[in-house]
Amino acid sequence: AVDTPSALALYQEGASKGHPLSLMRMGYLHREGRLLAKDSKKAFQYWTKGAETGDAYLQTTLGFCYLRQPEFFPTAYPEMPKDDVEAYKWLTLAAAAGNSQALKLREMAERRMSSAEIARAKDMAANFKPSSK
Repeated sequence: AVDTPSALALYQEGASKGHPLSLMRMGYLHREGRLLAKDSKKAFQYWTKGAETGDAYLQTTLGFCYLRQPEFFPTAYPEMPKDDVEAYKWLTLAAAAGNSQALKLREMAERRMSSAEIARAKDMAANFKPSSK
């Protein structure tokens, strides 16, 4: 049997130290309302902190949240802010780290963006510096 309170305590401790896996799990627990109060904003904060460490999976997750493609993903975090420039930035970073799914998602953002927005997103990605854990 899983000791749920102990697992949650370990995730909380790991998240406080900036460990991407713990940040990811804390985000999902808040997003789904499992063991913790359902709070999409808090989930987004955990995922942002994880993406900022340079974790490609969390960068893809964050890009997906910003992308908000209801025509393709009807349940894709409708309460999160839509921002194609941020989506493109995070998905570019994830793709550079080898996440092939990020490339496909980035193409969706690119179809809706102006050339100036794409240039701004590329510049933001090029100037990204991962935070220390």
